Amino acid sequence: MKFFRFTQVIIILFLLTVFMPPTAVAQTLPVGDPLETYIRILQTDADPANTSSYLIRPLNSTNIEHLRKENIQPHPWQNNPTFAGLEEWNRYMDGRLTIIPLSPQMSTSYNNNLPLGQNDGLKWQGRGYNHLASAGLHIEYGPLRATLRPEFTHSINRNFDALPPGRVHIQWPYEGNEYMQRLARIDMPYRFGDSSFSTFHPGQSTISLNYAGASAGVSTANNWMGPALYNPLIMSNNAPGFFHAFLGTDGPFQSRYGNFEARMFWGGLKESDWYDDDPSNDLRFISGLEFNYSLPFLPELSIGFARTFVEYYPEDGLTFSHLARPFNTFTEDNFSESQEVQFFYNDTPTTQNGDTAINLMSFFTRWVVPQHNFEVWAEWGKNENTNDRRNFLLERVHTRSYVLGFQKRFEIPQNRWITFNGEITQIENLEDTGGTDYPVWYEHLYVSQGYTHRGQVLGAGIGPGGNSQKFRVDFYDKLGLIGFSANRIEYNNDRLYRHQGHITRNQERILKDHWDHTIPQDPSAHDLHETEFRFGGHLLLFLPYNFEFQGDIYRSILLNRFNVYNDDYTNLNLQFTLRYQIPGMGR
Repeated sequence: MKFFRFTQVIIILFLLTVFMPPTAVAQTLPVGDPLETYIRILQTDADPANTSSYLIRPLNSTNIEHLRKENIQPHPWQNNPTFAGLEEWNRYMDGRLTIIPLSPQMSTSYNNNLPLGQNDGLKWQGRGYNHLASAGLHIEYGPLRATLRPEFTHSINRNFDALPPGRVHIQWPYEGNEYMQRLARIDMPYRFGDSSFSTFHPGQSTISLNYAGASAGVSTANNWMGPALYNPLIMSNNAPGFFHAFLGTDGPFQSRYGNFEARMFWGGLKESDWYDDDPSNDLRFISGLEFNYSLPFLPELSIGFARTFVEYYPEDGLTFSHLARPFNTFTEDNFSESQEVQFFYNDTPTTQNGDTAINLMSFFTRWVVPQHNFEVWAEWGKNENTNDRRNFLLERVHTRSYVLGFQKRFEIPQNRWITFNGEITQIENLEDTGGTDYPVWYEHLYVSQGYTHRGQVLGAGIGPGGNSQKFRVDFYDKLGLIGFSANRIEYNNDRLYRHQGHITRNQERILKDHWDHTIPQDPSAHDLHETEFRFGGHLLLFLPYNFEFQGDIYRSILLNRFNVYNDDYTNLNLQFTLRYQIPGMGR
């Protein structure tokens, strides 16, 4: 019977492949491509009922085709090969088989003092030079789509003074207490080993079957969930993409009741090589769900929900209950076990029953106001399971985080734009913990690697207990863009408040052993916030011969590194990307 059903599926797929007429090419845009933001800004000129909500990424090129069909022009980049090459794509579709080369690119970054970087996927931006190269093909045959875009990286990974001697892979710089090495309970190395390294990865690659508005397949590409521009709570491209299977809609599903978008995925997360020596916990299982809806009478407003679940692979293998985790209710007794875990609070060993899985969820909305070329978005998230439904309704502050943002476009003469955007992210807990070990976003008592993949956070790049306020202005022209950004980031505030006693008592010894600084008597937590002020300049140029140059320069002032008073550093981060694209070539 099972063989018969399998044979039926194969026959149906074969018939679809042979008889289904060619459609528009739907190559995806890699998460983080500057064209993503440009299309999002341009969307205010389009019919929102025909475009994506921009809440599930990566986007596919049908968004660009909708903009072209609606004859939205003039706009600054209308002659870019991505827009001008759509007719070349249609020529490729004359046959049933479509093969489109993807734009090859090479990017290099440099940090002069510290390893700093965010939303950079596979590339580890250590101190020194870091390189990433990618290229590939997009193939379509009937309902079958394959985007093959592997990535190769190399990092010099030089040592840096801010890291105490011998503390390469741990999460805490303080000597003397062995348990402090796992205090943070998250796989976030400050340095990836003690030498240079190279990595090859399938990168932004996806193979899928697409029919009647549905899509299913496997992928290693980065995903982005929610409306945030810089720090989404649940999923970003801060870490490398992970292998996963997915099932969902192929772009917006339009109906008389509004537009729907949905995506489920199941995948595997890997531990970094610098966390522990226990091979039994190297792999974790992640499942996730995102659902978005736009009202039929107000298509400019999109609302959505996202949830992810991370746990160790069960010894007996995955069951249906593991695959259906995102559909379970929020109460503890419905979807996870509880196990006693030992941790430390202000030097005192403590035990507490903790859930055996990480559960993150968020609600979000994005509202586009076309007549004012303006959009605003918000995301509210919660980290942990609740005791019961009443507790979920009452505890609105406990472990909650949020994102608020806006973007505004001004049109100026000679077909140019000036855009402003700003985003506030609050991940730090804001309540009195009462001496308990409260949940921290992306960390976990039982799943000690936390919400990470290959040593980097999957969600907001500012990390556990972080807060961010960012503002950016850009000038768009037919030749590209030039912009400026300012960002203030607080790191690890939850760690500081949870272990304030230990941190303040050890300041003098830490500074004496490793740094030549003085401290005030009895420093308070307010004196020890680890805070970065990051100022950026941004440039994108369309060069002759179909080349595209992107450059970013960031100047960072980092205060109280590792919450050590007056241990301040500066860093210069340079990033350069060169792409080659001709009309008809995919991104």
